[in-house]
Amino acid sequence: MNDIMIEHVIELQQKLDKEDISVIIGGGMSLYMRQTCLKRKPSTRYPFSLQTRSTEDIDVFLGGSLIINHNKIDHLKNILSELGYHPSEDALYFQFVKNINLAGSQQTIKIDLLAAFPEDKDLSLVKINQPRIKPKKSTHIHAYLTKEAHKIDYGKTPVILEGSHKNPVTTYLPSCYNYLILKLHALDDRKDRNDLKSQYGRHHALDIFTTICQMDETDWNTAKSHYKEDQEKAYLKQACQIRKDLFSTKSDKGMIRLKENQYYQDNKNIFNQYEDLFLQDMKDLFPI
Repeated sequence: MNDIMIEHVIELQQKLDKEDISVIIGGGMSLYMRQTCLKRKPSTRYPFSLQTRSTEDIDVFLGGSLIINHNKIDHLKNILSELGYHPSEDALYFQFVKNINLAGSQQTIKIDLLAAFPEDKDLSLVKINQPRIKPKKSTHIHAYLTKEAHKIDYGKTPVILEGSHKNPVTTYLPSCYNYLILKLHALDDRKDRNDLKSQYGRHHALDIFTTICQMDETDWNTAKSHYKEDQEKAYLKQACQIRKDLFSTKSDKGMIRLKENQYYQDNKNIFNQYEDLFLQDMKDLFPI
């Protein structure tokens, strides 16, 4: 399914490029693209490969400077319609869906729109009705306000996608550090919830582990710069506190949720050897 999703990311990016709309692809799709499209060498610290989970969601992050721009947000709404997406009844106007036929069966592709908090000087340009945010002049399109995405553009990673299309496109993924910030908040939100979507946040815990294991020197340098610039900001202080609460010792709930993940269990003889290193890396990245 992930390879099919790549094709739909490409067609979306082609349309966005024509309107000069810059977004960042997050979630499980970004983790898959980081593993399969960037073609990086395996980490010397964590010398093993990891498998990414399948996803039918495309998380599209809108930076603080984009969510205030009603012209571009209206163009984005039109692009989604042109590509066959319609508002989901479950999350009206910030989740858009379309059905595709895959090997004779119907599959649903979802695009979730998420937005960083605008700068204080731009707040008059948006309407916020938690958790929704939209430009005041736009209608029938919102984004999910994601305060932890405050600096989502920082250190963004370009990735070239080819797929079956003649002309490759360049899309952007969040930095590993931004991805970890988002996942720490997501895990904290779901660590005690056992609904079908949450499942105690075990997949978020595995995504955190996977990201740490894949970081290279550039990723670490970006993380250090990001932390140095924003260490006093509320969203990053909260991420550091979550890390401390969930990933300080092997008995903390974050580690418990990680080890409960079925993929981790299937590979525990390898992964357990790196617990101490993983916890130290998390502490170094999110000190408190």
